[in-house]
Amino acid sequence: MSHFQQHRKICDLPIHLSEEELNEPISVIKAFFEDYTLGEVREIHEQAVHACLASDFPPFDNAEDRDRLLYYRKGAEKVLEAAFLLVQQDKTALLPTCPKREFPESKRPLNGEIDLNDLQTRVVDIQHKMAVVVQLVVEAWGKAALKL
Repeated sequence: MSHFQQHRKICDLPIHLSEEELNEPISVIKAFFEDYTLGEVREIHEQAVHACLASDFPPFDNAEDRDRLLYYRKGAEKVLEAAFLLVQQDKTALLPTCPKREFPESKRPLNGEIDLNDLQTRVVDIQHKMAVVVQLVVEAWGKAALKL
């Protein structure tokens, strides 16, 4: 039995996360995907699996252990894909939200008059959408500039 199995109380809890990361675990996932793309993670996993399966040394020296590794690797990749999606969803959640604003009642517009309440609501909505577009452009530009 491995020492990880013998000390479950400690080993089944996060041991590498800082206090800040324990309070904000999504930051760890974000940082990971800033360093690696999903394709790079798949490639690294594949290389590790090939190295392990091509070895005659323990712990992958029998078929059952190799099968366990393949099963684990498939599950780990699904977890990483889920984490990747969480990061993508979190990015959209961080975009500024447009609060619903209540404007004072204006007189009911007559034929040809402008409903100021409706106009203000639409202007605020357009401003919000423009802010989202600007934020996406700035983030994309920043990532492209870092690759140079």
